[in-house]
Amino acid sequence: MHTLIGELLIFSAFIISIISLNAGVLSYIRKRQYKYNPKQDYRYSFDKHCDLMEIESSETIDLSAISSDSTLILEIKVHSTLSGHLCQPYIEIQCDRVDRACHYLEHGLRGLRYLDISGFCGSGIKLKLHHCAFSHKKGFLYRYQNPNIDDKTVLILAPHADDAEIAAYGLYSTSARSHIITITVGEEGKCDYCGLYGSKQERTIQKGKLRVHDALSVPALGNVTQERCAMLGYFGMSLKWMFEHQDQQAISTSTGIDDISFFRRVEHTPFIKNQKASATWDSLVQDLYSAIDTIKPEIIITPHPDLDSNSDHRYTTYALIEALQRANMSDTKLYCYTNHHIYNETYPYGPMFSTSLLAPKFNTPFVYESIYSYQADISKQIEKFYALEAMHDLRDATLVIGVKKAWKHFSKQLKRAIQQRDKSYYRRGVRSNELFYVIGWESLSKHWKS
Repeated sequence: MHTLIGELLIFSAFIISIISLNAGVLSYIRKRQYKYNPKQDYRYSFDKHCDLMEIESSETIDLSAISSDSTLILEIKVHSTLSGHLCQPYIEIQCDRVDRACHYLEHGLRGLRYLDISGFCGSGIKLKLHHCAFSHKKGFLYRYQNPNIDDKTVLILAPHADDAEIAAYGLYSTSARSHIITITVGEEGKCDYCGLYGSKQERTIQKGKLRVHDALSVPALGNVTQERCAMLGYFGMSLKWMFEHQDQQAISTSTGIDDISFFRRVEHTPFIKNQKASATWDSLVQDLYSAIDTIKPEIIITPHPDLDSNSDHRYTTYALIEALQRANMSDTKLYCYTNHHIYNETYPYGPMFSTSLLAPKFNTPFVYESIYSYQADISKQIEKFYALEAMHDLRDATLVIGVKKAWKHFSKQLKRAIQQRDKSYYRRGVRSNELFYVIGWESLSKHWKS
């Protein structure tokens, strides 16, 4: 009898050790995705630019006196519980007046985080923490006054087809005077949906043509007509090279094409007037200058070069700064976004339809003056999903399905579930908010030159 009990205890200890080992490995794998230590404070400076309110208890907050035309950022200090090293921590915001919202955090986090609670203006809220806990009950609430986007002239710069939709579909579909300029073709890289074509060069060319089509047609779902969309036709991942070799002309490294007119589609628009366009830096700046000079946008939506890791994204904004210097438009505000965060490609965290918290930011250079949160209701989020789904390049490779492709697709989904490392833009882009870091272009220009 004693021998049997001893064997059962040994077997139980063995099973527990196996489970603990697997849980530890899984926790390690999930934390690796961040490429930074999640046990540190996010560092934002708000006090010079907005209204500040100290919150005695972050568990229950009364927002009834705050008008709906506000962006509200809640600073709290939290830490992961033991389960939060394996399960993704999140904060659920509950309110009787509107639907709940969930902010997802890093596995094993500790430190200051910034929640966007703009959707709860005019009500009282309760915060319910899952797999995490408050380090301090007190917090700070920062408020920015929102502009009236409806009556603004807006220009969206998309380094590639789909960037405008990922970052700003809700915003641009709300404004009655939105314009979208797609800078590059984005023909380089893999093409999961091009398997029906023959050679690699042919697949790349067809990928480029499909992305050109998407850039000009998908915005119509957000009420932006083709006359207000332009495809400049510069080659994918060429903008940094063009900046560094301003006396030379770029060539598409994946197709060998050196004439941007092959993909360029601007004849139907009244705001691109560059008659001598070529794959050079000066030509790109001239394209953007002619658009700015004609449209005279009050808001320009563009990638934030301090937050976005993609070189085409960063150099799109650098070219914009040079164009604005030529145009001498001092009142124009830049609403900056990131679709490729500098630390990892999984931000923002959590599932589709959740709420994005502010981007991870530590002691790295970063300039902004205020924050604008566009609030998207559920119908707008669903609309955005279908706009993203219309982009060929965002789809998973399920076309002409076969056993090999089905297995590859299943393995990809299983890997996403195990690692909780899903880079899908459906998950990252379809959110209850779209976040923009607002800055005057002169300030960003000084920051870039320094």
